Amino acid sequence: EGSFPNRYLALFLSQDFGRSWKKIASNIFQFEWGDPSVEGFTEKTIMACLRKSDASPKNTFMDWDPNIDFVRSHNFFESSDIVIPHGNRFAIHHPYWFVAAMNPQEELEVKLHVSPDQGKSFRRSQFPYQLSERSYRVVDSKEGSVFVQVSHSERDTSSANVYMSGPGGHLYTLSLRSVVKDYRGLSDFEHINGVDGVYVANVIDNSQGDAAILGTLSSLFGADGAVTSMLPTKTKISFDKGAMWTDIKPPAKDSQGRVLQCDDCALHLNGKTAGYLGPVY
Repeated sequence: EGSFPNRYLALFLSQDFGRSWKKIASNIFQFEWGDPSVEGFTEKTIMACLRKSDASPKNTFMDWDPNIDFVRSHNFFESSDIVIPHGNRFAIHHPYWFVAAMNPQEELEVKLHVSPDQGKSFRRSQFPYQLSERSYRVVDSKEGSVFVQVSHSERDTSSANVYMSGPGGHLYTLSLRSVVKDYRGLSDFEHINGVDGVYVANVIDNSQGDAAILGTLSSLFGADGAVTSMLPTKTKISFDKGAMWTDIKPPAKDSQGRVLQCDDCALHLNGKTAGYLGPVY
């Protein structure tokens, strides 16, 4: 609704299989149905990121906006309650709900709130360092714990640290530094399917020195914006759900059957940020 650049989304409801529709809310950015099996929720429970009706919109949809709140309604928005002030985005990784709320005093800074009970209650996440938090990516939550990649500054464009939570999803400890990511929201961090506790990740290879990394960054994109080369990376593997990481032992022979002769080498795998190659399974 509205006209460019002040367009916004409205939420419509149909209770007759789509034959008729009724607008129940305006200024919606995201919404999701609540699970009626959760205590206190009903079939009318909806959670959404909602902008205040008297607030002017930001320039782009991707801007953090202090006038957007994460709200909950149990009656199709006849009324609603603010659950997390300034909550601009949310993501669901069952049974966890994650909400990123901006700091109204610092518009580039956000805080992560986590619900372990499908949106019934939320707690603010706690990370081990007093660093600014600019963005988050939930990279895995398959085994009860949550792995979150946190960008602490605008320089974290090609890599960022990954933190691991306890059972409640809100207390975090550092698991692995400088995990590779890209502009599409993808991270080279994979849970090995069918094997509990085993994870594989690609990290920036700092052993080559800052000059080599900066040189690769400067040539990463060609004149037409196409990727021309890749960052120097190395692959790490964990067998204890991210507590310890080691190099992958190389095979005795290469793909051509030739014996590998190296004293201090490891096997390295391409991840999904490579673009033209498949991820690790």
